[in-house]
Amino acid sequence: MKRRIGLYGCMVNNDNMGCCALTYSLINTIEKWSKENKEDVVYVIFERNPDAEKVAELAKALGIDKERVVSELSARFIRLNEWKVNKKCKKKIAECDIVIDLTQGDSFTDIYGMSRFISYSLDKLTVEKLGVPLILGPQTYGPFRHSFAKSIAKKAINNACFVMSRDVLSKSYLDDLKVKKEVVVGTDLAIGLPYNKCDKKKNSVGINISGLLWPDKIEVGTDRKFTLKCDYKEFMVNTTKLFLKKGYDVFFISHVGADYPACSEMKKLFPETTLVDQFVTPVEAKTFISGLNLFIGARMHATIAALSSGVPVIPVAYSRKFKGLFENCQYDIGIDLTELDDAECMEKMVFYSDHVNDIQEKVLKSREVAIKKHEEMSKCLCGKIFMEGISNNE
Repeated sequence: MKRRIGLYGCMVNNDNMGCCALTYSLINTIEKWSKENKEDVVYVIFERNPDAEKVAELAKALGIDKERVVSELSARFIRLNEWKVNKKCKKKIAECDIVIDLTQGDSFTDIYGMSRFISYSLDKLTVEKLGVPLILGPQTYGPFRHSFAKSIAKKAINNACFVMSRDVLSKSYLDDLKVKKEVVVGTDLAIGLPYNKCDKKKNSVGINISGLLWPDKIEVGTDRKFTLKCDYKEFMVNTTKLFLKKGYDVFFISHVGADYPACSEMKKLFPETTLVDQFVTPVEAKTFISGLNLFIGARMHATIAALSSGVPVIPVAYSRKFKGLFENCQYDIGIDLTELDDAECMEKMVFYSDHVNDIQEKVLKSREVAIKKHEEMSKCLCGKIFMEGISNNE
């Protein structure tokens, strides 16, 4: 009998390669475990804008029969007037043996607005109310600024059958929140994202320009809930000048659709550089990044792609999620835009540019730590998935 595993907060039809990387990685992790244990699985991806072609791309990239990956419309339960859509979605949820919710990795928080928080929370509470076991997969939790949000979050977490965080900081935050559920620390699922080995581009540096941090706020529909001490655009301009002067071939890389216009602007400023086309899948993105000699980026999952493929990486952080993730991997390289001013950021970048070989040694050691943590997490997570899924099915 095939087990139906529902996936919530897992995106496929999206230009954010980081969010898609989580979906690809989760399915790839479960698929490996299910083959080893001779379990048949059907994956049901609940998404706001389901797309059969995107699902087919995922199945092809991961070597899965496309009939075993299904895309369903995820209702917005906050919209009570859409009761027909809600009813249909609940029926599809009830058909699942278990549901895993990732909340896009870092969206289980109210910093993006209460409406979005309530919508994502209702997804979890609906699954729980239907009696389907819910696993909160490895993700960042909080911050929850409002008492109402804290109350709702605690209810969803306490009612889950299993809870994992992707770093110690999130576990500590939930401990302080006094959730009753045990929180198991794993790591980021994207560490296990597969990729195709490729030849290194000699003397190459990839620079991910973030549309989220760009001064013209290219990333539509987002509000900046963080304060930078550094002028991000000026920092990226000076960083590019630095590496061009050192003789590097510079590649501007977008990891989210909103990054591409920012990368294009940088290409106009530096015609001698290369503007990389937008990637179609996260596997394609990681494959390209794996062929670089150095990577600099403000998109966390782009930097994870570098670290987990053994590429020296300089994360450019704008939130605590970077610190939590990389500390968990014992990796202390990085530049925090919320703590350092323009001069301090550039001083640190110059230092790193002079010690790339040292960064290479560190990244290889941290990669071993990250992969080991991912393997341990996968064993724990998959064991829980199939134990709960079988229990529910019987």
